[in-house]
Amino acid sequence: MYVKITQKGRIPYLLYVGERRTGKTFTQSKIMSQKTTQRDLAMELSQLDKEGELRPLIANCLNNVYHCFKSQLATPKMQLLDDLHHFAHELDNVDLIKIRSRVINGEFDEAADESDLAKMSGWLADENAPEMFYEILGLPKPE
Repeated sequence: MYVKITQKGRIPYLLYVGERRTGKTFTQSKIMSQKTTQRDLAMELSQLDKEGELRPLIANCLNNVYHCFKSQLATPKMQLLDDLHHFAHELDNVDLIKIRSRVINGEFDEAADESDLAKMSGWLADENAPEMFYEILGLPKPE
């Protein structure tokens, strides 16, 4: 198996691209260095929040509303971008526009943890998905 380092925005990814000998290929990405909305973005927003105007954004971060896997929203990062845009223009805050650009570049894209992987694996099992889907997505097959 060979390994390639690539980037998404400014975030380095470790990309496994398969086996050279057999020609068998699959792709699985893992973020090598990541920030989360729950921890890092909430902290950055709280440092900018002088008069409490950003409390709704901070609360959403802390409650995983914008988390890639734990959110109840279908598109949590799109909602985060909309919310940052709204607050940036409402408060005339250039720092929020800069944070918004960093979100677009993937700086706050969370990786799936073990419970997220188990949940995704369960969804595939519920749909009777073929085994190759588990391999392609790098998910354990439930027993």
